[in-house]
Amino acid sequence: TPTDYTYAATAELLQQRFPDGKLQVERYVAEDSEGNLVFNGPYKEYNANGTVIRTGSFSMGKKEGVWTQTISASQLQALTITVDPGFRAPFKSEANFIADELHGDWTISDAAGNLVLVWQFDLGKRHGVSTWDWHRPARRRSRRCRHHRKRRSAGR
Repeated sequence: TPTDYTYAATAELLQQRFPDGKLQVERYVAEDSEGNLVFNGPYKEYNANGTVIRTGSFSMGKKEGVWTQTISASQLQALTITVDPGFRAPFKSEANFIADELHGDWTISDAAGNLVLVWQFDLGKRHGVSTWDWHRPARRRSRRCRHHRKRRSAGR
């Protein structure tokens, strides 16, 4: 992740605060070629207790590189329908982005580091094997499905 000083000459740090004055979001903005302000640089979000819950980086308004986020059991359940009680919250989501597109593995693991799911992406489209684990980590069972992405030819 780039350090704050990398963007000091080209971007301005903006901070958003909770009503009690605690830091909620830190992000950098810069002007694009058309004069619009866009996110550019490190991004960090905090919960009301001051714990970091989301990190990543923007490159001229687009998510770029690794993004991590802490998610609750209810947020995970919205993705997977059910969450086995053998997995412990909080959950950690980690995904890689290229020009605002999910690319590579998107993983979610529990507080003990046990993988709950792995979804594979190729420039924003599901591609490869997606795996959901739904039983206690000691007795793992998984559901797997394979996604194939049709590639466009160079002339299209």
